Amino acid sequence: MARAQCAYLLATAIPAVRALAGSAPVILGGDLNLRSDDSPAPVPCLPAADRRADDGQVQHVVATPELVVGSPRTIAMPATDHPGLLVTLSRGRAGASGAGESSAGESSAGESSAGASGAGETSAGETGRQ
Repeated sequence: MARAQCAYLLATAIPAVRALAGSAPVILGGDLNLRSDDSPAPVPCLPAADRRADDGQVQHVVATPELVVGSPRTIAMPATDHPGLLVTLSRGRAGASGAGESSAGESSAGESSAGASGAGETSAGETGRQ
């Protein structure tokens, strides 16, 4: 079920948002209920060019190809079942770094952070708890 929801979100919902937003970059952050280290892995539901970082468990930050996804960092969060996940994003070049890899030489201009927490609070991404 989680893989089907992920596939719908990333193959249908996000392209629809991009169509309405004039192809602006899209960032999704949250608990996808797909473990990054186990089956079903989230990678099969991701469009090939999208960028991803995770916390090694079920939280992921996914960005459209215009963005470079930096190395993830977890942050202790009280009163939740997951640590927070913080990822720095920057505008990048086509073919720049892939899932969870930092791009060397990116300037700090145009960087932003996206995150996910078990409490469903994100700086960019989903709201509400699954």
